[in-house]
Amino acid sequence: MEIPRELSELGLRLEQWRSQQGRGRARRLPEEFWKEAAKLGERHGFARVASVLRVNAAVLRGKSGESRPGFVELALLVTMGECMLEMETRHGKMRLEMRAMPVAAMAQLVRAVAE
Repeated sequence: MEIPRELSELGLRLEQWRSQQGRGRARRLPEEFWKEAAKLGERHGFARVASVLRVNAAVLRGKSGESRPGFVELALLVTMGECMLEMETRHGKMRLEMRAMPVAAMAQLVRAVAE
């Protein structure tokens, strides 16, 4: 998957900042960086942005003011090898209908969508 230009540019600026800090000196990232990274996280996903920028995804999500729901209700109906999954989060609703999908694969899909 291609990295969005704005994310790539922020990554380059971050690497420049890190290189100027010197070895062995842990420094807090500037707040302006976190604000920009959080905006990108809201648009492109916190896990993806954190991976590209090499920062902690939970910290990044916290800087945005957005938090993960403590509980996500999943309505799941499995009959005769068919499965229907309905999810609702603050971002909206999703409905998936699947046939002959192993439960482990379904659980992995749910985790990926919930992020």
